[in-house]
Amino acid sequence: MSKNLKKILVTTSVVGALALGGGTTAYAFTSWQAGHDNLVAVAQNIDILKGKINDLKGAQVTNTNTIADLRNQADDLRRQLKNVTDSKAKDAVKHQKELQEKIDEVNQKIAEGNTNVAKKQDEINKLNERLVEANKNVSELEKALNDAQDLKRKSDDAVKEANQ
Repeated sequence: MSKNLKKILVTTSVVGALALGGGTTAYAFTSWQAGHDNLVAVAQNIDILKGKINDLKGAQVTNTNTIADLRNQADDLRRQLKNVTDSKAKDAVKHQKELQEKIDEVNQKIAEGNTNVAKKQDEINKLNERLVEANKNVSELEKALNDAQDLKRKSDDAVKEANQ
């Protein structure tokens, strides 16, 4: 190939490449702009996601702290419940003892009352015996009075007959 032909071919190739390259350049620029816009949008989305991840991490820390606080509160409540249960058990034993003492005291008073009732019953029985004896005496006295009244009537009748 001659030099001229090489020059022509190179020039034609360069002009053709430029002609074709101009369209390609426009296409490349448009593609680059779209790609750049997509990269900017992706970067913004990444920033948004980073913010959400950081928020979620903060919420996780808050939730972890809240869980720890709730566990501590649950432990405190368990201790309080145990203390109350122990206290109730001690109080129940104390009250049971107090109740038993009162029951014993009442039973003692009942026994004393029963003794007093027995004594009073003995007195009543003795008084009833005296009453029965007094009633016998009254009956005998009434009979004697009736006999005396009959005797007086008879004597009055006898005196009346003698005077007539």
